Amino acid sequence: MRSDESKRELSNYFKQKYIENALNFFISWKIFFIKRDFVLSNNKLERELANYLKQNKYIENALGKFKIEKKELGKGGTSVVRRATFENNQEFAIKFLLENTKTHESKAFKRFKQAHINMLRIQNTGAILPQIHFDYLHINENITIPYIIMLKADKTLKDFKENREITFEDFEKIFNSLIELLRIIHDHGIIHRDLKPENIFFLKDRLVLGDFDIAKFDDEHFVKLHDTKKSERLANYHFSAPEQSEKSYGEITQSADLFALGQILYWLIIGQTLRGQSKINLVVYDRRYSKYQALIERLLQQEPDKRFQSIEQLSKYLKECDTANRDALELEKSLERLELFDEIINKYTPNLDWHDFQKFDNRQIINDIMKDLAKHREQLNLWWSKGEKSNYIYEIKKNYGISYFDKLKEKLMPSNKWILDGFEIDINSIWIYKYGDLGGSIIIIESKPMPSFGIFKDDYEFEEAVLFRGRYIPPIHLESGWTEYRGKRIKIDQAETKEMRIRYLHQDLFF
Repeated sequence: MRSDESKRELSNYFKQKYIENALNFFISWKIFFIKRDFVLSNNKLERELANYLKQNKYIENALGKFKIEKKELGKGGTSVVRRATFENNQEFAIKFLLENTKTHESKAFKRFKQAHINMLRIQNTGAILPQIHFDYLHINENITIPYIIMLKADKTLKDFKENREITFEDFEKIFNSLIELLRIIHDHGIIHRDLKPENIFFLKDRLVLGDFDIAKFDDEHFVKLHDTKKSERLANYHFSAPEQSEKSYGEITQSADLFALGQILYWLIIGQTLRGQSKINLVVYDRRYSKYQALIERLLQQEPDKRFQSIEQLSKYLKECDTANRDALELEKSLERLELFDEIINKYTPNLDWHDFQKFDNRQIINDIMKDLAKHREQLNLWWSKGEKSNYIYEIKKNYGISYFDKLKEKLMPSNKWILDGFEIDINSIWIYKYGDLGGSIIIIESKPMPSFGIFKDDYEFEEAVLFRGRYIPPIHLESGWTEYRGKRIKIDQAETKEMRIRYLHQDLFF
């Protein structure tokens, strides 16, 4: 008895599976024929359009006559784009929708017309490829094809990458442009939903967005001729977000465009899109991409709520990263400066113990130390002090004097005369304190008393003068705009080179 029941159950099971398989087979073939009929219909319309343009070569509308070129600028599943020349030889692009509006108005046509009308509302933002005119081309009494006239772009982002190696500088420029473009359309209540390199255009020297046929427009501010479905992504499987086709996700939000942005950025660096993987390694292509690695990983999260939810959130993240990167970079530079300073210290004190001093009074060694400090001044970020306050060192250079005799003497018999931020010093000795750890070592310069400039009546501890036309003048002359030389009054031209000089008339120390 049980055996007969088991046989009947098994028989019913196989019958049910047979029916299910037959239905699936029927549905798949039905879908195939629907798609096949669609393709055949599009192909037929494309042939009709090509024959018409071959015979007529011009289309005429309210704007005037446009000469249609043979070369196609682009081609999609539902449209063809041709180059056209207007009466004044200005170039345009004409996008023909492969739909016959004579028989019916399809979803594709409604999307096409809706996108054009809504794009006119944000045309002044500069974020989109400008659209000039919408019209219909009457092929014959049975076929009418809609078209849009647009400005002709120079190239697409896809063309740009195919014809050159993308540098890090290119990447950053494109990244910043795309961020701004998305900010503009999102602020206007538009989700593009079909971002890919073919829909990003170069118009002269800037990027713009195009092809908004399946975009989602805010109902309160834009015309709505067709309610875009989640599944409508026009075969953009490589760049579109997973929620645009999977029913398990909710409403499409701005994060869908941000997912596409992540794919575009990844494609710019790697040359392909990413699927089913969250960890990426961009540093192998260029160390500088480390700045964007975590950002792109977050953009490419499969779950929408794990991505950035808006351009504002992404921009805030970038700002925080820039601050952190600047701090880290400054710390790295500080360590490099300290290591370089210690290297100079060790160069001249190989036998000196830590926490000890060494004095140098040899003229050649003093000049060598000063030359090393002058050579690496910018890298070292040096400061000096006389015990009161610290001063950043902007200049270290040899003092060759101002007269021909002084310069000749310095060349034949080098002295230890140097200029330290306008201070003219004649170095008597240099003391080096070797701390041992980074940041603790110091250099002390002991200077000889300097002679007076010879332009002041009274004696001072230090004197200030202005080097002007190869001689020293009092600073008050610079303020008045006039000076005297050998009984002649001379107008001081503010554009002429002038240097402030200071001399200490007694022995001094510079730390």
